Amino acid sequence: MKYEGLKEYAKEHTIKECAEKYNVSYSAMASCLSRHRILHKSTRRIHGCTNTRLFSIRHGMKKRCYNKKQNTYINYGGRGIGMCSEWRDSFLAFKAWADTNGYRDNLTLDRIDNNVGYCPENCRWLTLKEQQSNRRNNHWITYRGITKTATQWASELGITRQGLLYRLKVYPIETAFHKIKRR
Repeated sequence: MKYEGLKEYAKEHTIKECAEKYNVSYSAMASCLSRHRILHKSTRRIHGCTNTRLFSIRHGMKKRCYNKKQNTYINYGGRGIGMCSEWRDSFLAFKAWADTNGYRDNLTLDRIDNNVGYCPENCRWLTLKEQQSNRRNNHWITYRGITKTATQWASELGITRQGLLYRLKVYPIETAFHKIKRR
């Protein structure tokens, strides 16, 4: 390599700064750095968490909220759902919140109020089963003053969700629930 000391200099400087110091074009310097696999300031990872599940969760949030080409944008950003600026601008801020609020690899990020965006006050970590109870398209049933999803009631009653919904179509609620043999 003909640029003496470049490897060390590049660690703390951008491609442009390296090119200026060694009096070469930007493209020549970029090519040299790439050819010799030298990491420069603009390619260093800031937090070292890029390939983690937590990073993917935050990245998915950003895509759903801000990327109009994302197929789920219509259900998030298209409805005005966004991220607080703290999380949007800093993975480390999101990671700090996650670590202090019970994040584990078997949990998913859930918004408590589906009409409010992603922010510390509106998010929590739940199992996938728990999270599925907090969907806009759930079928909610109130029986004897207790409100649950059709899936929750069906599980408690020992039948399928479809079976419960069919019974509710055919019978009044008291009959539909009473005809079922409870566990």
